[in-house]
Amino acid sequence: MPGSNDPDTTRPVRSTVMPGGLFAADRRWFLKLGGYDPEMRLYGGEEMEISFRTWMCGGGVEHVPCSHVGHIFRTPEYWQGQVYVVPSEEIARNKRRAAAVWMDSYQRFVNISMQPAGDMGNLEPRKELRKRLKCKSFKWFLKSVATEVVVPPILRLSGMVVNADRGQCLDTLGGSHGGEMGMYQCHGQHGAQAFALDAEGFRRIPVQSYELCVTPDQAGKVVIMVCHRAQKWVWDAKPGHLVSQKSSACLQSSNQGTLKVSACRKDALNQRWSWLAS
Repeated sequence: MPGSNDPDTTRPVRSTVMPGGLFAADRRWFLKLGGYDPEMRLYGGEEMEISFRTWMCGGGVEHVPCSHVGHIFRTPEYWQGQVYVVPSEEIARNKRRAAAVWMDSYQRFVNISMQPAGDMGNLEPRKELRKRLKCKSFKWFLKSVATEVVVPPILRLSGMVVNADRGQCLDTLGGSHGGEMGMYQCHGQHGAQAFALDAEGFRRIPVQSYELCVTPDQAGKVVIMVCHRAQKWVWDAKPGHLVSQKSSACLQSSNQGTLKVSACRKDALNQRWSWLAS
């Protein structure tokens, strides 16, 4: 954020987002902005929704280093580390709801990575609020506020990637940068099984903010790495091959659920893949 390089570490710094339950605001201004979304349930997602709304509708968010805010939790006998038991589908519902109201066409990037949410409730009151406050577009938010966010190029394909031989899905296995990928039973919850092939040939990983890509390493294993030119893939739909541009080798599964790139063979079921759209 602008101002984050200020040598005086006690000065307020603009912040893209903030926690949804740990902040101070002018009461009249907060209520004018619409307060909390009354149709969000439990918690999760409100931190993004309030932050988007504040910035896009004429306000701002600052981190004030010298401030002190208390947060009271229940004792662990109720729920370790949380105030309430929060089902993951409720968090997904809230986040999808925020995206549907505030992110315009960019909400597709959220929908690819988040698990299905079912009924998101009535969106019209919040959309009307946005119109009434004459809020800016999410494109403006990305250009003027969240300038560090990577927006991937046009996506050609997205969803789960299923192997014809094993009937299992490509999966990050919960890994991050440098982690080895593999296969796992398809669960339809997006997350670790959500992938996107962009117009440049990068196979991006949505749950890693689209900044990490599916990458064949020098040993032929398939790992998670920061996207760069050597990672580009070609999707050959007729045989269902995912071909590494660098080596012309195909993505292949094994009986152990591991992955590698190997010389392409049209008759090899373990090299045939299909995309199940999100």
